Amino acid sequence: MRKNTDKQVLLLVIIIGIVICAATIIINTGLRQRIEYYESSQGIFVRAINDSAEKEYRELIGERNAMLMMGLSGFITSIGGYGIYREMISKDYMETMKNSDS
Repeated sequence: MRKNTDKQVLLLVIIIGIVICAATIIINTGLRQRIEYYESSQGIFVRAINDSAEKEYRELIGERNAMLMMGLSGFITSIGGYGIYREMISKDYMETMKNSDS
């Protein structure tokens, strides 16, 4: 009974990691469009004239970097959870094979 609960929790961790990855990809898509505007020739001109536009550009870059790190942590969590889950399944399989031989 305990093993099934552990597997369910582990699957939940994997799913949460995947959801974090997907959410950060969606958020970064929106940020990328705004950043590309500020990096275009017109956006560079606007940033040069308007100090608040430069500040917004810097905030967008910081937010994008934070989202990238959050997505990376979700990805690493998912991969790590998957490895542990595979190990648990492998141990269960070995126990099943050992019991069927007896």
